[in-house]
Amino acid sequence: MELNPNKILIGSNGAEKSNFVSFFKLINAIFNQRLQKFILVEKVDNIIYFKRKTTESLFGKLNFSNGLDLTTADYFHLSQVKEGGLFIEK
Repeated sequence: MELNPNKILIGSNGAEKSNFVSFFKLINAIFNQRLQKFILVEKVDNIIYFKRKTTESLFGKLNFSNGLDLTTADYFHLSQVKEGGLFIEK
């Protein structure tokens, strides 16, 4: 999906619009080295799919294109710690 200032998310309740926005909040926290603060505020069970007991880790990947032939990608892998937090594994 190409993101620009004119995008509007429309969908019924439960269509995961909030999760889509939360993903970018997570990316922002990682980029600004505030992951642990973000986790304290948002709670791990609200960040990962089906809560900590079911989901062991979280993967994310962003592809960037300049509109020509140049495409780059960044990815991350977050894993759980025993105390209930997350850390950047990769």
